[in-house]
Amino acid sequence: MRSSLLTVAALAATLTASAVHAQSPKRETRAVWIATVSNLDWPSKGASASSQMQALSTMLDGLKVQGINTVYFQVRTECDALYRSSMDPWSQFLTGTQGQDPGYDPLAYAVDEAHKRGMELHAWLNPYRADASVNTSRDDIAANHVMKTHPDWVMNIPRLTTKKVLDPGIPAVRNYVIDVVGEIVTNYDVDGIHFDDYFYPYPDGSFTGMQQEDINTWRTYGAPAGFSLSVFRQYSVNMMVKGVQTKINAIRPSVKFGISPFGIWKSGTPTGTSGMSGADVIYADAVAWMGQGWLDYLTPQLYWVFNGNQDYAKLAPWWYTKMTPTVSTVPMPTTARHFIPGLITTTGQNKEQIAFDRTNGYQGQSIFRAGTLLAAPAFHLDTLYRRPAVPVVMPWKGDTEAPNAPVLLPTTSSGGRTTVSWTKPLPAADGDTARWYGIYRFPQGIAVDLSTNRYLVTVVGGGRTSYVDTPPASEGTTFTYLATAFDESWNESAASLPVVGTDVVGADAPGSSPMLNVVGANPVGRGEAARFRMTLPQGAAVRVGVYDVLGRQLAVLADGAQAAGVRELTWRAPTAGLYVVRMTGDVEAATVLRVR
Repeated sequence: MRSSLLTVAALAATLTASAVHAQSPKRETRAVWIATVSNLDWPSKGASASSQMQALSTMLDGLKVQGINTVYFQVRTECDALYRSSMDPWSQFLTGTQGQDPGYDPLAYAVDEAHKRGMELHAWLNPYRADASVNTSRDDIAANHVMKTHPDWVMNIPRLTTKKVLDPGIPAVRNYVIDVVGEIVTNYDVDGIHFDDYFYPYPDGSFTGMQQEDINTWRTYGAPAGFSLSVFRQYSVNMMVKGVQTKINAIRPSVKFGISPFGIWKSGTPTGTSGMSGADVIYADAVAWMGQGWLDYLTPQLYWVFNGNQDYAKLAPWWYTKMTPTVSTVPMPTTARHFIPGLITTTGQNKEQIAFDRTNGYQGQSIFRAGTLLAAPAFHLDTLYRRPAVPVVMPWKGDTEAPNAPVLLPTTSSGGRTTVSWTKPLPAADGDTARWYGIYRFPQGIAVDLSTNRYLVTVVGGGRTSYVDTPPASEGTTFTYLATAFDESWNESAASLPVVGTDVVGADAPGSSPMLNVVGANPVGRGEAARFRMTLPQGAAVRVGVYDVLGRQLAVLADGAQAAGVRELTWRAPTAGLYVVRMTGDVEAATVLRVR
């Protein structure tokens, strides 16, 4: 009977997805993984620094359109770095050669670009994998790589022929991983640290799981403490997780810490679930981590559909019950941490799963991965993520005071667009000021209400103090604009004083800001002419290019000196999908085209 009820619940979630959209929460983490290992999502290996940066900006533009507000950006794939590190070599996935400087700092650039778009950025690390491409064609290991500086830290597993893994049971390895995190949190303005699901190695080919490969480590460090071999492995991982939390809190307590473990804790739990036991095979006991309050959020990889032996409708509610710490030694132990289940685009049930999550009160979703989310129209989430959302606050982090409100300035309008500007607020009593801003637009006659995201137009950050709005003709021509400030903990200020803005529809005079927007239908059909309006307030040298979601240039619509004024451009998309049209050069602007 229980199984039947859950099946009905899953079906109901499917049938009511459109109704749940009407209740799209204002507070919801909408995360996506950007995978750099093997260049899955980004970057194009060996491309120039400018090309890689352009491609990342284009991808973030596409994710912003999809409603994503949090990015897990992979910066450590195999004890390497996609950032300037004193501990590890540059990643081979940047230039093709491990240790070679790419000519810029990818993590610094990614943080800045994400923040401009109102997105959090969490640095995503694989803590133990030292080589993801053993016995495959690759460049030499860098001289300062841990496999050369500390070969004694690498587990000898002859049956594991596809990768090399550090031994989690060696205390020096644990301290090394903790120090890697400390370097990132010290040097970069990241919003979070995120670990994936690789701890002790997964079964792979002839390797069916850990046997006695680390017996000497156990004899040295585990047996004297009275641990069995399996308990010692869990303990070793647990102490690393605890140590990372301690390190983060000592440097910058506002930084969030989350992990995305394998989606099954133990086979048979909950009843009717079968599959690999994450706690017993790769020794990742996520239930223990949450019980101790070592994490701020958990993102179990629930990469399965409703029904079956890994039923999403069983696993997600079970994990949700594990979010509250069970000890009294952590701040606010009775406050449940965030549950952000991991989804994968290949199930074809993302929209139904998001509806199910909202019905059950979960704090959001994490989607694997950016490239597939953007490239396949069937996976687009605009029906559920169309309205902006901001992450839920974490009161146990110790910051509950809202920032001061910004001051909204008079709007200016031209060409169907309204420029909204504001001034940054003074610091609040706790020293925090604005990290992001929320811009609200209320049509004439609509009462102001900030409790929902119905009239939240966008969230921007990165030091921006203006936004160019394009109100839909269906909402009229006169609006009340408000702005609020969010601090780094997503506490929201009171609203600014309102400003009335009038949209001057149809004007051809250039505005005060460069603009690039789609004219007419969006989406357009495959092979149809898409029209774009380029508006320049003054003459400028610009290049207007069309890019796919992986940042590859498909066409150049304008290049060189352009006179002030309005110019129309056209392009025919050869295939369905999502495309970014960017204007670069003396001035910058971007828009997104959908092709069905």
